[in-house]
Amino acid sequence: MMKSYPLIICGILWGVLLTSCFRSHKYKFTSKVCGGRLFVEVFEANSLGLDADYLTDSANFRKYIGDWDEEHERYLYTCKGDSVYILKRVSGNRWAKWDTTADGKRTVVSNLDTTETLTFSLTQLKSEKNFK
Repeated sequence: MMKSYPLIICGILWGVLLTSCFRSHKYKFTSKVCGGRLFVEVFEANSLGLDADYLTDSANFRKYIGDWDEEHERYLYTCKGDSVYILKRVSGNRWAKWDTTADGKRTVVSNLDTTETLTFSLTQLKSEKNFK
């Protein structure tokens, strides 16, 4: 009986690993961006804390933006004229930038890092009529 425990544990871990790799795309919430002209639909991409963002105007297009980790990452949306600017920001100590002062003390300069920058034209998104 004791010899089967490692096999059972490996089977459970393998099952959890496999189920976390598949996207469930369970709806979580919708946020207004760009003064309420656009919306970001957020879905649970997998059960390990990975979410997926979709940008939409609810009538003409729905654009997949990307996945992000709930704990350390966020997409930030700003609009200027016909353009939507999207930054993926990462926070947390693993991305911290440190500075050492003359007396040897270390202080955090920044714990935010931009890892991805996207730009879209609203006119082009609307003309594509894409709802993927």
